[in-house]
Amino acid sequence: MAIAVKNFYNNGSVYWSSLHNLKLSYKASHLESLNVSAVRNVYNHKGTVQYKFSLKDSDLTKIKTAPGIDLRPVQFQVQPWQADETCFVRNTGKGVLRGTQSMTVLLGCPPSMKIEFDPEASVNTSGKNQFCNKKYGIACFLYEHTFHPVFNIVDESTGSMTRFTEKYHLAIIGGGKDIYSIEEYTESDVALFNYQTHGSTSTLIWTPKAKNLGSIPSFNISNNGLQWLCGRKSPCSEISPVFPHSPEFYFKLEFSTRDTEDDNLNCDLTAQFIIRIHGLPLGSLYPATVIVATCMAFITAYVFTMYAFKRNNHKLWNLTRDFVHTKKMMGEIWIRQKIGRAKVEPAIETSVEDCDTDGRKGVL
Repeated sequence: MAIAVKNFYNNGSVYWSSLHNLKLSYKASHLESLNVSAVRNVYNHKGTVQYKFSLKDSDLTKIKTAPGIDLRPVQFQVQPWQADETCFVRNTGKGVLRGTQSMTVLLGCPPSMKIEFDPEASVNTSGKNQFCNKKYGIACFLYEHTFHPVFNIVDESTGSMTRFTEKYHLAIIGGGKDIYSIEEYTESDVALFNYQTHGSTSTLIWTPKAKNLGSIPSFNISNNGLQWLCGRKSPCSEISPVFPHSPEFYFKLEFSTRDTEDDNLNCDLTAQFIIRIHGLPLGSLYPATVIVATCMAFITAYVFTMYAFKRNNHKLWNLTRDFVHTKKMMGEIWIRQKIGRAKVEPAIETSVEDCDTDGRKGVL
């Protein structure tokens, strides 16, 4: 908030020494609830003294509320002194207000505040190649790499966006093999699939990289690493790949600042987002299935081939024998013709006997 105070004397001239004496006081209905700071600037060439006030909730209640819920009003008032009657305040460029100015300040979590997952920063934070691209506009991460989520806090009233650095919790609340099969997990499933310090690890989907974050890990910007486990009883275990891609799984996560021990934040912020994890381990079942299926295919092909040969064995043998014999005869004739030794078989002499009518034989 900026307030400008200008001082004139009756003849219209400005006395520069009077600008340095001009002051601005303030008061609040609950001053203990506000942290007030001010910056004073004197502009002699304009005959103006500018005050920039910064108001911040002292958060004495230590209660986190959702944006715009249970706001507490506090009256704040400013009053120039050691100035004549021409003092005024400029606020948002609308009109000119003279003298004392009052306003109502709402304490609590601003209704315009919200949290957003930053996929680009999350991909780049690890400094490693994730070996995949966005799909359906959803960020993709490699199973073997540590996941470092990054969040921004956005003020929709001003459009400002800053990196969120306070404490928060993360939980996986849903998942599926593709974007269209994502289902919400029940409360009992959420308790089983998310990190816990007791019970079996076979149902866990993830674990914090740092092991000193408590039973319910509280992450922050400098300690936000997650490592994927996909235990054998978790929903992301034994995922079959779809050729030519590696096994992948979609997770729905929830961000929350509720129940975090943080004195610098009075907002109960929540956000849900979806990520895609690829390169999941195949597990023990899939390689065994591939080996068995390959062996069965070879055995089936061998049996079928042998059966076909046995059924047509005599036909194949006769055809092969006739083919070889024909080729052999044709080769011999061709060779004999070339060397002029083709054999000609002698004609067989025949005799004809004539018998006369009286039974005597005659030779012709």
